[in-house]
Amino acid sequence: MKKMEQRFMDINEASELCGYSKNYFRKLCNNYNIPRYGPSLNRYSSDDLKKFMYDKQYFIDLPKFSKNRNLIKLEV
Repeated sequence: MKKMEQRFMDINEASELCGYSKNYFRKLCNNYNIPRYGPSLNRYSSDDLKKFMYDKQYFIDLPKFSKNRNLIKLEV
């Protein structure tokens, strides 16, 4: 049996996959800790979204994802 390849998608594709409007999906992402990927943290994994649709409770306990906004000290 061939394993499905993990696919990364933007919020439009992700909300469509889950069957929600873009605004409602954004609210769900804020309430549940759905992992985000990419440099701008604006991509969602199809595998994670399928897990989310099957068991939303799993994503409540995951840590929040956020960008690292700490300043880096550079020596010149």
